[in-house]
Amino acid sequence: MMASIYEKKPASSKKTGVLGGFTIMMGKRVLIVDDESNIRLTLRICLEREGYQMEEAANGKEALDMVMRRTPDIVLLDLSMPVLGGMEVLKRLREAAAPPPVIILTAYGSVPNAVEAIKLGAVDFLEKPVTPEAVRTAVARVLAEEAQAQDAEDWGVDAVLARQG
Repeated sequence: MMASIYEKKPASSKKTGVLGGFTIMMGKRVLIVDDESNIRLTLRICLEREGYQMEEAANGKEALDMVMRRTPDIVLLDLSMPVLGGMEVLKRLREAAAPPPVIILTAYGSVPNAVEAIKLGAVDFLEKPVTPEAVRTAVARVLAEEAQAQDAEDWGVDAVLARQG
């Protein structure tokens, strides 16, 4: 069945590039939440080069305020921060009607933390120090998965599978 010109176009029609085997969506909004300014700067530079629009928050409260004003396409979230920690931010984000995907970045990685974060809805858990390539690949993978899920919702699962096959 062919889509009419009046139907919503799939997310994959946006300007794209390829990174680590994953199609990346240029212009997607990434929110970096970390209390260390040097980490935010490194992540911003690493992802801006790939065409992402960057926003930064120095703590969890600031991040939640930003998300309430305008939901980003993805969040990179540190666990250990003053004012409001990453796990609490993750819990509160999950209460939103359409929460953004969250990748946890932390120097305090442990199996219990990773399990708790995934149970709270995080889509990935990266331990610091992390390479720029690992961050770029994780962001591209998550956004590609989100775009594929949106395509499935927009077009129906059968149409998406037919386009891939």
